[in-house]
Amino acid sequence: MLTITAAIGVTLAGTSARAAEWCARYDAYTENCGFHTFQQCLDTIRGAGGTCERNPRLFYRQRSRTTPYG
Repeated sequence: MLTITAAIGVTLAGTSARAAEWCARYDAYTENCGFHTFQQCLDTIRGAGGTCERNPRLFYRQRSRTTPYG
């Protein structure tokens, strides 16, 4: 069992984390920003209702890297 757990840990550690670009917003308090494509977001909200929009956290993070301060 320890070998399997270690193998999973190594596999997960080797993946690169990338912020998802799209968010599904269901109401004023509920959102899921785990979608890398607009189509993934649309498929998720279909039937449940909601809207898809670009991840605002990703936008501000990218902007802060390119905007000089002071």
